[in-house]
Amino acid sequence: MASTIHDEMMMRRCFHLASLGSYHVKTNPQVGSVITRNERIIGEGYHKKYGGAHAEIEALRSVALEDRHLIKGAHIYVSLEPCFHEGKTPPCVDAIIDSGIKSVTISVKDPNTKTAGKSIAKLREHGIEVKDGILADQGKSQIEKFFVNQQLGIPYVILKWAQSKERNIGNGKEPIWLSNEQSKLMVHRWREEIDAIMVGTNTVLIDNPQLSNRRPQGRSPIRVVLDRHGRIQSEAYLLSDDQETIIITTKEKYEYKGLNKRLILLKEDDWKLKTMLELLYSKGISNVLVEGGASLHKSLIREGLWHEARIIETQTSLPSGIKAPFLSGRISDSFALNHDKVLKINNLNIPTQLI
Repeated sequence: MASTIHDEMMMRRCFHLASLGSYHVKTNPQVGSVITRNERIIGEGYHKKYGGAHAEIEALRSVALEDRHLIKGAHIYVSLEPCFHEGKTPPCVDAIIDSGIKSVTISVKDPNTKTAGKSIAKLREHGIEVKDGILADQGKSQIEKFFVNQQLGIPYVILKWAQSKERNIGNGKEPIWLSNEQSKLMVHRWREEIDAIMVGTNTVLIDNPQLSNRRPQGRSPIRVVLDRHGRIQSEAYLLSDDQETIIITTKEKYEYKGLNKRLILLKEDDWKLKTMLELLYSKGISNVLVEGGASLHKSLIREGLWHEARIIETQTSLPSGIKAPFLSGRISDSFALNHDKVLKINNLNIPTQLI
């Protein structure tokens, strides 16, 4: 069924609303919803936080008392198919049916196999008109992280590095700053948007990073350190402060000084990146920013365990050193920050069979 200009306007409003919950829904998807009657918005809402009411329920609750009689026979727009199963909240599909709403417009089907078209079928069985696939490409893009979580059972993995004009990222001996101040500020903004930062042993030994968000109003993500043989000393920043840190290692007697440290102990035979990512996802981590080093980046690229890359191309000269990893994908965005150029590249090999 063809969409109208009004359908597309309302769906774009749903996308905007959904984005307001982007940092708070954890492993849940971003979803927005709008209720209209005679093309007038009478209610709207979005999924505000993990465990809280879903977008459709927020939209129904938002309808003013004097307009509540308009819900029966109204139209609801939702950026993602309403949930079919009961989790932390009751099924939204049942709430829509019980409300008396007469038609539903959806951007994309839910990739969660517990729903995956079942809600659309149930709505139609109850005589409710359903349109789906409205602005589907934009809808798919908005839930890409959730899709990866649901289909692959791992966090959405974002690679990040800065490189010199010769495409070197460091010398393997000492910390080297390549990007400018604007780019550094942007990285701190990225950090407050994600669940976890991951680094390997050499990055900690060479750079001794803090991996925190040092913007005053921002949150700091969980830090994940891959220290296979326990080579990092307990005096390192990541092991001596009180910021939440997960250390993945094979060393049974692992020493650290700070608080809020959790160990994941793996056997040598289980030291596999996919296994680690699955464990992190099981702990509620839905996305990971990988900040180093080159060996970890290259391993993730080789194994196809990345979904997006954010590369800062600088004008700083570093004639020799460690070459930046090579990857192929689709450039989804590029912009300048003073003399630095930022590229966002998406992996084209993410399966998309359910959306």
